[in-house]
Amino acid sequence: MNKIILAGRLVKEPELKFLDGSGKAVARFTIAVNRKTKGKEGKREADFFNCVIFGKLAEGITKYANKGQEIVLTGEVRNRSYEDKDNIKRYITEVYVSEFDLFGSYKKEENNNIDYPEELDGDIPF
Repeated sequence: MNKIILAGRLVKEPELKFLDGSGKAVARFTIAVNRKTKGKEGKREADFFNCVIFGKLAEGITKYANKGQEIVLTGEVRNRSYEDKDNIKRYITEVYVSEFDLFGSYKKEENNNIDYPEELDGDIPF
């Protein structure tokens, strides 16, 4: 079984792109996960995980996630390789995210001009 659950903070806001041909949304982001133990200098150390998410979830995370925001995600670890411009084979380990939850403040939509009443008049109907 290949399953990973991580709880951490977004290092920066996710980057959304659309795949050529299919037009499928894909977002990439990195999260920092604190270790339980402290390092030599007495500070908490963190591990950094590169993450990939597809489809509507990719669009959702780029719409609502902020840099530094807490996130819990579930996914699977995938390895891939490619050749760089100098023809050197490079290996990458990524988390392919299947679900996530964000905590804290979400991004506010730019055109969210909804007026909410200060006080509701009348009795509650129950």
